[in-house]
Amino acid sequence: MPPGKAEKRQPVIEDSSPEPSSTLRRFGPLPGCNEPGILRYPWLKPALAVAPAEGWCCQCMDDNAAPWDEAVAAFVLLESEWKVWVHLPHDAARRRWMRGRVAAKDAIRLLLLDRYGVAAPLETISVLPDQRGQPQVSCAAVSKTGAGIAISISHCGNSSVALASDRSGGCLGVGIDVASQTDNHDGLEEGGFASTEMALLHDCPATERADWLLRLWCAKEAVSKALGVGLRGNPLHYLVRRIDRARGTADVEAHLETTILPQGLVRLTATVGCDRGLAFAVAHRGDSK
Repeated sequence: MPPGKAEKRQPVIEDSSPEPSSTLRRFGPLPGCNEPGILRYPWLKPALAVAPAEGWCCQCMDDNAAPWDEAVAAFVLLESEWKVWVHLPHDAARRRWMRGRVAAKDAIRLLLLDRYGVAAPLETISVLPDQRGQPQVSCAAVSKTGAGIAISISHCGNSSVALASDRSGGCLGVGIDVASQTDNHDGLEEGGFASTEMALLHDCPATERADWLLRLWCAKEAVSKALGVGLRGNPLHYLVRRIDRARGTADVEAHLETTILPQGLVRLTATVGCDRGLAFAVAHRGDSK
């Protein structure tokens, strides 16, 4: 998610795909918490972007400053997660971290239920970062099924989203990133993109340009997460080479040499769009990449 000031503008909102009512019924109150301002939803559009692999995307939002995360911690976090959460520097960081874990665990449990018919409560699922900061899933139900799950988390304002995908569908890694359509993202063009990338938007209608710029930024972030290496402090390590506005895709080239990507150059296609007041991008790395 790019940095931005709090100034607001009117977003170009696309129609949101209806979520299945049967899925919505699976989202009750968080255990130990009666706060009415905590909202959890499945999010269909990003989940469809990882096809043919099966995926679930979920969102967790809060609209108040109440310390709800303290109430749910004992019911949602494993001890290893609790040790990370409790040492975060301030209340806002703890709530943000908890939102991300709730969204991730919701996505994982729905994926396990639909794909394998296995029920996994939130408190049985662990989502912790590895040495590179990439979230990794640990759960007895996952081990029992022999499944492998790729997970990605993104934060924006008071909302956190997570995308879970089944690795058995040929998906080696996933990435999701979101950015608010209503924040002021001045400076993003100059600091985040090369001139060749901006030339791709030369025929974009003026009313859509700001939202497409956000989509392309999210595409860089999503690809970096799918590759498991992150932006590494320089968004120009990732160059958008082609966009298809009709299909909602962006081809992103990663230019970096790491022990994870010894070949140095990889190209992934990110699915991008706008929904729920957010620009989003989803990328996944398949067997052939």
